[in-house]
Amino acid sequence: MNYLGLEIGGTKLQVGRGDTTGKLQWVLRRTIVPSEGAAGIRRQILEIHQEAKSTNKIDHDQPIHWGVGFGGPVDSVDGSILQSHQIDGWAGFKLADWLKSETGADSVTVRNDADTAALGEALSGAGQGLDPLAYITVGSGIGGGLILRGNIHLGAGRGAMEIGHLWIPDPDKPGSLQELELVASGWSIQRRAGKDSVQAVYESAKAGDERSSMVLKSAAQSVGLALSHVVHLVAPKRIILGGGVSLLPDDVWGDVVRQSLNDHTMDAFKGMTDVVPAALGESVVVVGAVRLAVLGGQI
Repeated sequence: MNYLGLEIGGTKLQVGRGDTTGKLQWVLRRTIVPSEGAAGIRRQILEIHQEAKSTNKIDHDQPIHWGVGFGGPVDSVDGSILQSHQIDGWAGFKLADWLKSETGADSVTVRNDADTAALGEALSGAGQGLDPLAYITVGSGIGGGLILRGNIHLGAGRGAMEIGHLWIPDPDKPGSLQELELVASGWSIQRRAGKDSVQAVYESAKAGDERSSMVLKSAAQSVGLALSHVVHLVAPKRIILGGGVSLLPDDVWGDVVRQSLNDHTMDAFKGMTDVVPAALGESVVVVGAVRLAVLGGQI
């Protein structure tokens, strides 16, 4: 079987092939150009698919099953896109039908990228053997996934664990509320600090810039506060921190998130949930998508 995993994010596009355990055999990557919209991404997907076929990375004699992790809410029933918060042109697009038609696939299974990453970490990464398991990715946006009884919790069919859209106190406007994603995502961190990258914010903070230090600290504390709601509502055994922002050193990110979570968790639940970094790196969504492909191929 050709089990292909596709990640469609706000800045990154990845396609990989794996086996039934999620082990990747190869990965091809592209950088998304937001100004080209959804049409540009679809063109890149077909280019990658053609490259994989022409270099025999795809077995022409075997069925093709796709798993897709998309950066935004999706309809898990028909594989259509409900919305992208970063790239124009996706709303209402029937991605599963399009991918099946354009690539001759036998099945296409589409889920939110954070849900897909959560599945990858649960089956192949830092969440193996743990249930319930929560996953949060902090990158260009903020998303989350919840694994219950070994399966992605899909809610009513349009996704769940949209932690980036929880409302938290706005650190820049005391007395006001703001969505977590607009406070603590990578794009929001650099916007709030007036820098062109999260790394630049970090370097500026290390050099003593008070604004940059405050932005990073308030972002991490806000993530910890949001995670306290997850702990109180679903009581996971573990929370996995993923995404590019979570790669910052523990003293400015991971440890601050953990302390904030502890500060906002009721005494009876303190220490119940540990918080660890993701294990699968930048391929986490692709690994999860391959796992989706395997499941889709058996339906």
